[in-house]
Parts: sequence; structure tokens; C-alpha cells
Amino acid sequence: ELLSIIKENSGKPTSEIFKIYKQKEGKSMRTFQRKLKELEKNNKIKLNNNNKGFNGRQVIIEHNEND
Repeated sequence: ELLSIIKENSGKPTSEIFKIYKQKEGKSMRTFQRKLKELEKNNKIKLNNNNKGFNGRQVIIEHNEND
């Protein structure tokens, strides 16, 4: 499940977590993004925009420790 992947890799950018997710689940980027939005809406994760990425914008995913 995506949440367990995020727990293990909290603080990493979406691109790295998506690579792991795709290897384990075989799902598309669109499905990954939908699940991220749902987890953020339910306060399970926090998405932080970071403008220091190689190609510009980078989003860091952090697991909410309160869960």
C-alpha cells in the first residue's frame, strides 16, 4: 500500500516514491497522484513544495506522525 511506502520513505520527493510505488504496484502516475491527494485530504501525509529540484519544482512527501 502507498501509505506504508511513504512511512518507509518519508522526506523523499514524489519522483523517488513513485518509482518504488510503480515497482511494487505497477500503477500509473495518475493513480499515484490521486492516492496522494486522498491521503493528504485525510491528513495522513503532508506535501511540501520545494523549489530546489533539478528541473525546478519538487514536492517532498512526509508521513504525518500523528497517525
